[in-house]
Amino acid sequence: MPSPKPRLGLAGVLCALLAAKAACAAPYLIVGNDEKVLWDAQGKPIISPTGKDTVQIIDLAKPEAPRIVACRWRTRSSARR
Repeated sequence: MPSPKPRLGLAGVLCALLAAKAACAAPYLIVGNDEKVLWDAQGKPIISPTGKDTVQIIDLAKPEAPRIVACRWRTRSSARR
């Protein structure tokens, strides 16, 4: 009967490689922009009509130079009333 030690060694190497790959994955930031509320020069809120919402995915692999990799505009709001 073969020894289980070689299998454990191979499993350990595979786990280490998978952990290293996960550690090298680029961090992403998902941002939802609700552009209904704006402010005028006096600081009073101005409520805009619905339909100007966006969702962005930002790549933070280089924190000093974040990059927008996707942006989607929402044509109508899905908020419950």
